[in-house]
Amino acid sequence: WQTLSFPAANIHNWLLMMIAKHYLISMRDERASAFERTLDRFYNLSFSESDRAEPAYRGVIVAVRPGLEGALETVQAHYPQVATSDAANAARLQLAQVLMKMLDLKVANHEDRLLREQMERRDKHIAGMETQIAIQDIELDRKETALRQSTEEAKAREEELNAKWAKQDEYLARLEEDVRGKDEHILYLEKLLQRIESGRVLRLTRTLSRLLGR
Repeated sequence: WQTLSFPAANIHNWLLMMIAKHYLISMRDERASAFERTLDRFYNLSFSESDRAEPAYRGVIVAVRPGLEGALETVQAHYPQVATSDAANAARLQLAQVLMKMLDLKVANHEDRLLREQMERRDKHIAGMETQIAIQDIELDRKETALRQSTEEAKAREEELNAKWAKQDEYLARLEEDVRGKDEHILYLEKLLQRIESGRVLRLTRTLSRLLGR
């Protein structure tokens, strides 16, 4: 067997494409997917020649049986190995690094925006809770005022009732005293009446005695 080998997929091209493609894939968006396919076509049209330069992460081996060595020459003519310099590789590596920094900035800005949105939502939530607390404080003050007024009114009614009860007790005491006085006066009158009756009987008895000559 006669063989022919050449590199494929230059590592610097691959790094640049992987950064771009995985960033587009992470978006999970139809427009990003369409742009990813456009990027693949652009890469195949623009970088396929330089893909056959070292260093590469993949290689191609072509093998033919004896007598078909001309096929190897045809393949080698169509896919000649591309010579590249260290400067060109360094430039493409720097391009990949620049792209990484750009993506980092994009991610950082995206995270900052998400953080700002999260903080804004929390601020709104806190403001809403503070408003609810203020409303509850107002309602609590109103209830405390109503309770205090109700307590004062109940206390005033109690004092009024106590005053009325005191007056009633005083009035009842006076009535009891009047009743005792009247009872004593009735007893006096009854005794007086008894004495009067007794005197009348005695006078009648004397008068009869005189009339009867006794």
